[in-house]
Amino acid sequence: MKYSIRRRLLIWLITFSVVICSISSLIIYNETHNEVGKLFDAQLEQSAKILLNMSAHELHEQLAFNQQGSDQANRLPQTFPIDENVYEQIIDYQVWLNGDILAVRTSSAPDYRLTEREKTFSDLVLEDGTNRRTYAISNSEKTIQVQIMADYTDRDRLTNAISFHYMTSLAIILPFIALVIYFSVGRAMAPLKKIAKEIENRKSDDLHPISTGAIPVEVDKMISALNRLFDRLYKAFENIRRFTSDAAHELRTPLAVLKIHSQLAIKAKDEPSRIEAVDEIFDEVCQLSTLVEQLLTLSRLDPEDSLQKTEQLDLSKMAKDVIANQAPKALEKNLDISLNAYQPFVISARLGLIPILMRNLIDNAINYTPENGKVKVTIYQKKSQTLLEIDDSGPGISGIERQKVFERFYRCSATKIAGYGLGLSIVKRIGEIHNARIALKKSAFGGLRVIVEFPNATYALK
Repeated sequence: MKYSIRRRLLIWLITFSVVICSISSLIIYNETHNEVGKLFDAQLEQSAKILLNMSAHELHEQLAFNQQGSDQANRLPQTFPIDENVYEQIIDYQVWLNGDILAVRTSSAPDYRLTEREKTFSDLVLEDGTNRRTYAISNSEKTIQVQIMADYTDRDRLTNAISFHYMTSLAIILPFIALVIYFSVGRAMAPLKKIAKEIENRKSDDLHPISTGAIPVEVDKMISALNRLFDRLYKAFENIRRFTSDAAHELRTPLAVLKIHSQLAIKAKDEPSRIEAVDEIFDEVCQLSTLVEQLLTLSRLDPEDSLQKTEQLDLSKMAKDVIANQAPKALEKNLDISLNAYQPFVISARLGLIPILMRNLIDNAINYTPENGKVKVTIYQKKSQTLLEIDDSGPGISGIERQKVFERFYRCSATKIAGYGLGLSIVKRIGEIHNARIALKKSAFGGLRVIVEFPNATYALK
């Protein structure tokens, strides 16, 4: 199922922003509630101290006056009203003398003690069910005690007002945040759209690299991988084009010869001429069959994905089998062909490829070595490599042409042996598949020495 990276980013970022804002709102609300509580508690304590300091002298005088006379009318009123303001904390208080005489209280304060603890904040539930915050403080002689209480409604009102203003600001800001996220994600995804459009508008044969000048760092690896793929595809298409062109060119000649000999056989007036023409047709068909077989081998070596199975091969045993198969051809030319491999040399290789490499090399050595010549196959180990050497006493290859002979359909200018110049191309490709190095040198017999260096049990498809 396809999905949109942009849509996912928008959903995740906007959801994340909303969640973070909601969590921060809860945290801010709690912190505001705590700080407002501390502020009101501090105001409550400060009010209690002020009341204690202001009333201490007057209350002592009133207490003395009350003790001298019995006229209750001369006593100060025990309760008095207070004015309320929406911006102030409504405070009720009591003033107690000697711990048991309620001297003064506000009209809404009860006539019983608000708290039994001093210098400690506590909660009190009144008879009407409302909750109050209480605090008590006494003078140093413990003769006067001020008990004070405040309604929680004032605290909640201030906390809610601050939170409301914050939430209102947040509600205004969130849409702008969403818009910024929307346009930012769109701007960030723009290079991808540009690259997609560039690739979509390309022609089928346009495999030049994608420009990496103005792309995000996160996309750079993907673009680099695409450019490497384009490069491989370009090389593969070039190889196919060149191979097809060369194959068509090479097939044209034998087919033309076949056509000529066929016409000669048809027009032959006597039996010997017809037999000679048929023999020529047979020889051309054999060579053409060899060419087609080599072309098929090369086409099988090019697709990298088709070469996955591996096998463990003993080069010594394989060389014996190949030499045994080529022995009749060597005997026809009276060649001295030998194998110098006294122990097993096992390598890990792609299935069925190393026999093709060895058969091509030994077959080339036999074909290019003149009669009564020598061909020697040597297998040995050197450090971390297994080496295959094939020496012959043929004409060899000059230093200038030693690199060109690995190209497809290239044939040495001085050679007179029939062929199509594909054998060493096949050998080179198989060597590349196995990370093997192939070198051409002069043989001790005066001809060509081919050296193939195999890494021990290591190979990688290129």
